[in-house]
Amino acid sequence: MHLFGVVLLVGNVIVTLVWKLGADRTGEPSVIAFGQRLVTLTDWWFTLGGVVLILIGGFGAAWVTTHRPSLRIQPWQLKMASSRSARANR
Repeated sequence: MHLFGVVLLVGNVIVTLVWKLGADRTGEPSVIAFGQRLVTLTDWWFTLGGVVLILIGGFGAAWVTTHRPSLRIQPWQLKMASSRSARANR
């Protein structure tokens, strides 16, 4: 869910840029106004939806990690990670 929220948020930013640039290239005030209305509408829906999903996913992951000790980072995982980073830094 967290990843879907990030994709939704970043995708909306990219699509907004494309729509805005396309509308501005026409030079027609009615097309620019229509494009701006759509950009504003999609910003509210998709950006807010993406942020909400990111928050739900983040808080959900924190809750699960706190309440399920088996999902916490185990000492052997830390040892493996530190040995890999030590080998990479040589």
